[in-house]
Amino acid sequence: MLAETETIQSSDEDLVLVSQANTPFVLISRELDVMAGDLVVLKGQVLATENRLDGSTGRATVWLANGTSRVSPLLSKDLKRRGGNHHGGLELDGFLLADRDQTLVLQLWVKTNGPDMTFHRSSYSRLMFERYRPTGAGGEGQLLTTLSSARNDRSTFSFGVDAPFSRVNLLEMDLGPRALTDRVYLTARGAAEVRPGTASIDMFGTEVFFNNQRLSVRTENATPENYRLTQNAFGWASPRNAGEARSSVIQAQVYGANGQGLLTNLQFANLQALVFSSVGPGLPLVRVQRLYPSRNLEVLPDGVEVSLGDIPVEVNHRAVLRVAAQLQGEGTTGSAPMSCYLRIEVLKDGVVQARSPFATRYISAAYRGMALRNEHLFELTSLGTHLVRPRVKCFGTEASGTLSLLETGTWTLVDTYGD
Repeated sequence: MLAETETIQSSDEDLVLVSQANTPFVLISRELDVMAGDLVVLKGQVLATENRLDGSTGRATVWLANGTSRVSPLLSKDLKRRGGNHHGGLELDGFLLADRDQTLVLQLWVKTNGPDMTFHRSSYSRLMFERYRPTGAGGEGQLLTTLSSARNDRSTFSFGVDAPFSRVNLLEMDLGPRALTDRVYLTARGAAEVRPGTASIDMFGTEVFFNNQRLSVRTENATPENYRLTQNAFGWASPRNAGEARSSVIQAQVYGANGQGLLTNLQFANLQALVFSSVGPGLPLVRVQRLYPSRNLEVLPDGVEVSLGDIPVEVNHRAVLRVAAQLQGEGTTGSAPMSCYLRIEVLKDGVVQARSPFATRYISAAYRGMALRNEHLFELTSLGTHLVRPRVKCFGTEASGTLSLLETGTWTLVDTYGD
């Protein structure tokens, strides 16, 4: 059962300058007392800014840990200030199972390979945890009662961001009446492209709201060198008063700043919610599974999808899956760009039952390091064994080289709630 959630933002000084290359730094830390058998799911969000004005490319690297033990993939993103993408957001997922009563030290770590990178601590970076206790282990808890998904019927609708700063409501839905004690997990996706011929550097952001309370914002530059990107915003919330409990409205919004060159495409947009309640029947978390390759995988720019592997999930009656697929790619040997796409499929008996929208990113010679995340919620009612299969494909030319998926950063996590 879900026993506790918390979102931690540091109260220390916001901007942290990391000036010593390859020296790890703890951005956010929190102690958590757990009992044997407790399962802790971790999520992190980081915003980094490359400061050098000479056009050098810096690499921001982030991970989650319990003390010095890494419990998440190792994710990196290349950033360049002059004429480039100098702001970059990273999102990551991890988990750990307590084998004894103990105090965990949950930490969000960062490092850079250059001498001058800033990490934004209190405004854009967050460390979240969910603590689950086995059913019957004592104490109060909540079960998953509802999965809700916002839908749009214009899957290829695009619009421009035409003002110096413009905010657009992508998707919205009303979760209906909720108890004050209910907990809601929200996940949203936004994607942007730079219009052909655009020379400016735009700022693009994806935000998720619960009753006008902003839970998360992801932000990044969109440039001609890095003209296609996907962002994930996610967070936890509860109604703050009786008025909010009567009608809980959630929204996914995007914004653009500093230029007129952005397009946002709804075929990549997404807004979903999980509602946990102590009232009525519901589903407990029954397992968390992790998949990662045993070696680096190569993806050619030929449009052929490459499977990252299969995770089997048994459905006895009804199950809800929260799947977070993360990959760390490194462009190799190429001088031309490529576009890469990541999606999640659920199959049964070899037939695709459901798919997530794509998460997509553009790789150029200036930005060879690519972290890409796709999170999606699935509800399964067909009995038997299902396979969760993340797949990636890239498009380019022979001059694009290949994309190497690093085993240290290419993880898929499946949280299964079932009865």
